[in-house]
Amino acid sequence: MSKETQWSGFARNAHGRNHLDMTEPSTHRSTWRAPRRDGSPDDAGYTLVELIMVVTILGLLTAAVVLVLSGMSTEAADTGCRADRRMLDVAVGAHHAEDRQDAIAPSGTDHDRFERALVEGGFLHEVSSMHDLDAAGVVTPEADSSC
Repeated sequence: MSKETQWSGFARNAHGRNHLDMTEPSTHRSTWRAPRRDGSPDDAGYTLVELIMVVTILGLLTAAVVLVLSGMSTEAADTGCRADRRMLDVAVGAHHAEDRQDAIAPSGTDHDRFERALVEGGFLHEVSSMHDLDAAGVVTPEADSSC
């Protein structure tokens, strides 16, 4: 058998499905082709290069989607930090306007005592987990938060 002799590609079996036919050699060089499922003739399949290109393109698209989604979560966290800080600033401003005092009287002895005073006064719904508040109403990021 010469170097140019190859086994023929796919043939239809008794059930009409493609299978690898290695019964007789072919005298021409052909590229390997995967069978198509659209009813085309047996030798009109996708080449290995075409399949590799499709897989490569799908991989690139997947990578792009992952990058976009990871950026969205970072942006959402930043937006949450800004909203929490703004909420505390508004609550401090409302407290100062209503009580006409520059300092917030603490409620308790923990590090959230000034925020808790605003919650008890009805200026906040709950204590912030992202920011700390001091007696003067200055908002700072909490030590273990991502802000």
